[in-house]
Amino acid sequence: MLENLQRQSDHKTRASRQQIEIDALLRDEDRARSSGTLVDARGLTVREIALFGRLQRRRRDVMRHEMECFQSGQPYASFPQYFYVRGPLNRLFAISGIVKFDASPIRGNKKNVNQTGETTARSTCTANAIKSRPSSCCGTCPIDFHSSR
Repeated sequence: MLENLQRQSDHKTRASRQQIEIDALLRDEDRARSSGTLVDARGLTVREIALFGRLQRRRRDVMRHEMECFQSGQPYASFPQYFYVRGPLNRLFAISGIVKFDASPIRGNKKNVNQTGETTARSTCTANAIKSRPSSCCGTCPIDFHSSR
C-alpha cells in the first residue's frame, strides 16, 4: 500500500512540474500575442499549437496504455486513475496514469498468489507498449522486466 502511495505521489509531482513549464510557456505566448504575434483561428500561436499537439498525443498514449493495463489485469485491476495538466484553450490533458492491482492472498493457496501477482504485473505492459514507450509504463511491472526487452 505504501508503495502505491509513493507511485501516486511521483505521478502528482511530475504533473506539477510539467504544469509549471506549461504555465511559463503560456505566459510567454500571452506576452507575444499582445505584442502582435500571429495567431490561428482559435487564437493560438505557433508554439501553443505545437504544445497542444504534443499534449494531445501524450494524452492518447497514456489513456491507451492505462486501458491496456486495466483490461489485461482483469479481474484484479481497478479502473485507471489519471493525472492531468491544463494546457492551451484551458483544456485538461492526461499526462500520466496508474492502474492499481489487487494482489491480496487467495485463501488457502499461497503458491497461486505469487503466480497470479507476477502474471498480472507482467501482462500489464504489452510488447508494443514496452517497445514504443518503456518510460510510460504504469509502474506495476518489475524493473528487470523492462530491461530484459
